[in-house]
Amino acid sequence: MQPKATIAPPTCHAVALFDDAQQMADVVAGFLADGLAAGEPAVVITSHSHRAAIVSHLQARGVDADAMLSRNRLALVDEEAALAALMPDGRIDNAAFHEFVESLIASLVRADHKPVRLFSSVADVLVARGQADAAIRIEVLTNQLALLTPVSILCGYAAAHAAATAARFEMLRKLHGRAHMAKATLPAPADSRARRA
Repeated sequence: MQPKATIAPPTCHAVALFDDAQQMADVVAGFLADGLAAGEPAVVITSHSHRAAIVSHLQARGVDADAMLSRNRLALVDEEAALAALMPDGRIDNAAFHEFVESLIASLVRADHKPVRLFSSVADVLVARGQADAAIRIEVLTNQLALLTPVSILCGYAAAHAAATAARFEMLRKLHGRAHMAKATLPAPADSRARRA
């Protein structure tokens, strides 16, 4: 059964696991398309290939991505450029995080102060590089952002990365208000596993 792509209320910080790039592109495109249809601008922070796949899926859903880009309703950002801005000295910098994200949001055209929809795979890149602590710091700062700014955030992780770092990923999972699953399954919290045993 195909999961429902609408996962975020006006302010939300959700996490999703994906088995492959096409699955990710489909779910993320649904998340963004719902927001764009409601007048909510969108930001995508991921790799070039993933951005291209998401745009393709947006277009398949009837979204004119080129028009959204030209009207500053949609912003596409490279994850490596984002990491360089967030980690000027090799560590996550709090001020740099807020300056970077807030400037992205400010660059978008927001009618009636609509919330922004944001998808990012930056934390997943850090997990893949063995920098789970930096990923956790990003998620903590993202929660702070959600308290200050009307934004619906979807963080994407590769299911393989989550499985390889199950204990650390459990900490990352708990920093999100909602868990959205494609075909992959989130590791169950330790207490729920104990109750089933």
